[in-house]
Amino acid sequence: MKHYKIRKGRLGIVVALAFIFVASGIMIYIQTAKKPIVTYYIASDQPSVTVNVNNEEIHLIRGSKAKGIKVSEKDSEKMIVKTEQDDREFDIDKRYLAESFEECVTNQVVYPRLMVNLRSDKGASLEKAVGNKGEALPVKKINYDRDFNQNTGEVNGYIIEKEGQEYYIDALYVESSLEEATKAYPQQVIHSTYWDYYFGDGYSQTAYIDSLDYKPFPKKQYSDNPLRTDINAVHISMNIFKQEFDYLLALCKETGINALVVEVKSDIGEIAFESEQCQPYLTEPKRAIENAVVSKSELQSLIERCHQEGVYLIARIVTFKDQIFAQQNSEESILSKEGTLLIHNGENWPSAYSRKSWMYNVAIAKEVAQMGFNEIQFDYVRFPDGLIDGEMSGEINLHNTYDEYKTQALQRFLMYAYEELSPLEAYVAADVFAWPAVAQDDQNIGQFIPALANIADVISPMPYPDHFGPGNMGSDQPWQNPEMTLQNYSEIMGEALNSISSPAIYRTWIQGYACMGHVCKGTPGNPPRDYGSPEMVDQITGINNAGFEGYMVWSGYGGRNMFEDRKAGFISSTLPENKKWKHRFQ
Repeated sequence: MKHYKIRKGRLGIVVALAFIFVASGIMIYIQTAKKPIVTYYIASDQPSVTVNVNNEEIHLIRGSKAKGIKVSEKDSEKMIVKTEQDDREFDIDKRYLAESFEECVTNQVVYPRLMVNLRSDKGASLEKAVGNKGEALPVKKINYDRDFNQNTGEVNGYIIEKEGQEYYIDALYVESSLEEATKAYPQQVIHSTYWDYYFGDGYSQTAYIDSLDYKPFPKKQYSDNPLRTDINAVHISMNIFKQEFDYLLALCKETGINALVVEVKSDIGEIAFESEQCQPYLTEPKRAIENAVVSKSELQSLIERCHQEGVYLIARIVTFKDQIFAQQNSEESILSKEGTLLIHNGENWPSAYSRKSWMYNVAIAKEVAQMGFNEIQFDYVRFPDGLIDGEMSGEINLHNTYDEYKTQALQRFLMYAYEELSPLEAYVAADVFAWPAVAQDDQNIGQFIPALANIADVISPMPYPDHFGPGNMGSDQPWQNPEMTLQNYSEIMGEALNSISSPAIYRTWIQGYACMGHVCKGTPGNPPRDYGSPEMVDQITGINNAGFEGYMVWSGYGGRNMFEDRKAGFISSTLPENKKWKHRFQ
């Protein structure tokens, strides 16, 4: 009996232990079932992470959510997840998962692709401090609310550290690895070595190829501001814009003209409206706006009416030819060796190396872009021509603070303009001399066409027939053969654009003024030409023959009389798709 009781007691203990074990298992199961699935965020130093799911590549956007199911049984360094983008379960390396959204960008260091001026913060002035090409810049933080795009996973800018101080740098200029930052991007640029004679062997290779940025540059299409290739425009002063406004709208309805190039800042530095941007850059800001034609509110009203009528507006800003700025900023301008302002063809010039001049012109550009101009056209984006003797003799000081090539300075200026204007959805255009494309160099003014066309949205040369000499463009008298001249020139430009992978739209200026008397001399073999409607049609036909659309008419400040004489020549430039120039870069 005693033995039986002992066995019964042992059995009770066993039963009790079994009950406890089963109950514990049930509780563990319940707790596991109720435990919430952990939410992670896709993390990377790139905008997306590529994973393979059932032999299909899926690109997971950085910052998107991923639900962690469990650790992979095959590899403890991987997690089985589901994402917002794809409902299937798949495994992913744990290094691509962050526990918080603010950790999804994993870049510890970024590397500039070119030398770039740093800023104290986004939108702030350009500092003297720079990030150099290939330099490792530690990333301190990212403003996720402002500088991270959750739809694409792209970072717009980084707060970095240099020499113990924090700066902002736009993502436009940097790469996540040294290899990418120093990569030579494909291009097929042909260049002359003419300027090696002055600056030494190898100068042209460095100035036109090695020192420039040929990475494919983003060419955006803004949905509320579409950029067409068949924009046909006339140039006008702000005064004509105001005084002849109704006539100009009628011109756009009755002819092929669908756009206006409005003079916003002149080649002496006068601003045609009551700009608010002079104060930080000029010691006597009144000088720049004392002859302003319209107030900001008047200009805004004119712009809105143009938008209502479907008229595309281009703001012409003369950039590095500005006596007013130069005279009030001698330390930013071209000087003689004595330290006085250089007088070049009777004028003073800012230096295109000057960051203050960059900021001044872009500040005006932003001001009019915010009012609704579709496109900002920077004219005189160049150094003065004819300076070579003074450069070689040391007679002039260009204030080349950063020891840049002229080509670098101009390309970087356009990148800075793009950085500032793209958030406002305004396009960046650059006017250029015609001859650099023919000579395949920069003519020592910095305008190397492939480099500028890689950055700008629109590139606009000035191949006026009466500017070419005998034998140019396949003609003994190019000015007497406007169709041939524009066709041959446009084909040359097409070859330049074909040498890079992300070229600007080509929209050329055409001549809308009487042939200069010293060119069209009035002899039987060289008669005067008014460049009226027939010559307009000839030039546009030449452009079309080369496969291009769009043109802009230069008639000085324009006006009713000038345009009425040429009205029948303002034809549409639109081509059928099978006739259009095709970019063939490989």
